[in-house]
Amino acid sequence: MKIDASGGKGKRFFDDSVYETLLFDTKNDSKQEEPIKDKKIEEMMVDHTIKLMKENDSPEEQFERLGLKK
Repeated sequence: MKIDASGGKGKRFFDDSVYETLLFDTKNDSKQEEPIKDKKIEEMMVDHTIKLMKENDSPEEQFERLGLKK
């Protein structure tokens, strides 16, 4: 199912530039109060996400929505 979330006239429904990446150590921070701020870990997780998406034949639109390069 594809749903247009652009808000019309080429505008995005929401401004994703205001959101930050949030990674948590759920074993040691189960309440997710202290986000991990480590570029190396973030890059590792992005690479892993891309790998899994490719393995599961994610559509190109999903990569675009997440701002990832296939």
